[in-house]
Amino acid sequence: MKAFPRRPVIPHLPRLATMAAILTVGMAAELPLVSFRAVYFDPRETVTPQLFVAHGKARRPLELDKSRLSDRQQASVRNGGLVDFFNAGEPQKDEVPAATLTLPGGALENLLLVLVPAAKGYRAWAIPLPPAEFQPGSTLLINVAPVLVTVKQGAAVALAVEPGSARVLALAANFKESMLPIQIFVKRDDAAAWKIAQSTRWAVDRRFRSYVFFYQTPKSEQLMLHGITERMDHLSESEAPAGTPAQRP
Repeated sequence: MKAFPRRPVIPHLPRLATMAAILTVGMAAELPLVSFRAVYFDPRETVTPQLFVAHGKARRPLELDKSRLSDRQQASVRNGGLVDFFNAGEPQKDEVPAATLTLPGGALENLLLVLVPAAKGYRAWAIPLPPAEFQPGSTLLINVAPVLVTVKQGAAVALAVEPGSARVLALAANFKESMLPIQIFVKRDDAAAWKIAQSTRWAVDRRFRSYVFFYQTPKSEQLMLHGITERMDHLSESEAPAGTPAQRP
């Protein structure tokens, strides 16, 4: 395979857990809020952590599950664009948030929040989800492994996903088959040779769109995949991409 141009990436990511949340921003009467849905992913067999978010002058537990997206939740936004996540339900002396997300400039809708465990707490960043691309049948590829990954669907051009970044693998509108042939390649740096990690087939179902995490376990350098599906006809009109049937919960 040919080499792909390098893109700016987030610094090295540990082979640990990530938490993701679909974000849309709303406003209360005098309180800026971020509205989101969340899911927890951890390649280790660990208990799902209990985190809290500020909501006005109080804190609320963050709803997390390892196998599904949560219902919609809300958190306060401070200083014009910061969202804090805490380990405790009440303020503690000399407390430092477990993570603080800086919301990106521009449109604050259709974002994916990713939290990755760091030396202390978590590191957080937000990934835009382009509604025009992330349609039913498409897959968001999220690379939290320290290797470059490319994904090739059928005869299409391979899609490169840098460490610490995400790309949408769009399904062609005229694709009629029930299974999509997929090849996944990895390499550690530009000087290394490409190695095939998987040659497989993914089921095609336009009622859903998917989130696929690429990661490595702490004990292995083998590329692993973890997928979560989102049923599109369960989204509200504000959350669904243009042209997608949606109904309010």
